[in-house]
Amino acid sequence: MTSPLADTAPAPFAVPGPAEKQSGTETTAAAEEPTESQGFYDIAKPTCSLNLVCYRSGAKGCDLVQVQCVRRSMFSSDASFATVVETHPRLVHADDQFFREICRLYTTEMCGFFRRYFSLKTLRAFRVLTFTPTTRPTVVPFDDFVLQEMMYAYRHPDRLSSTHDWVDWVFWLRQKDRRHALEFVEG
Repeated sequence: MTSPLADTAPAPFAVPGPAEKQSGTETTAAAEEPTESQGFYDIAKPTCSLNLVCYRSGAKGCDLVQVQCVRRSMFSSDASFATVVETHPRLVHADDQFFREICRLYTTEMCGFFRRYFSLKTLRAFRVLTFTPTTRPTVVPFDDFVLQEMMYAYRHPDRLSSTHDWVDWVFWLRQKDRRHALEFVEG
């Protein structure tokens, strides 16, 4: 026998469908699908994630992880910002921390032990990709100088002169209608 509450309780994080809406509310196509001005993604959050992608041949195919960034200007006070950063230690808020976290994610979670120590492939370059929920990723044309500067910062995070320019860049990539990813190109 099932509990009477099991039938009425919604699933966690469930979005009510048209049949589950309260009586007296209208359901229109505009309310169900995001419009051009509404977009697919929420860009008002104080955090922003950047997808890290590495395409490989084989059974696994594509490795995908995320780095989560946070900006001080999105918080009302230093105390609230410090509380969030202490509560979530993986949130990145400085440039050197950003590149150290990218390096950690690439070497530990995307490569693994055998790939790190026995593979002849190494990281050659970065590419920035853009995608939407309905389209495949496409390469964003960036100047080679910017991508080389990113590679230098990745390899030497302790030599960065900026404190939050790259974190601001991640937030700059965020848009309502599309997301971006940083592709690791191996060779």
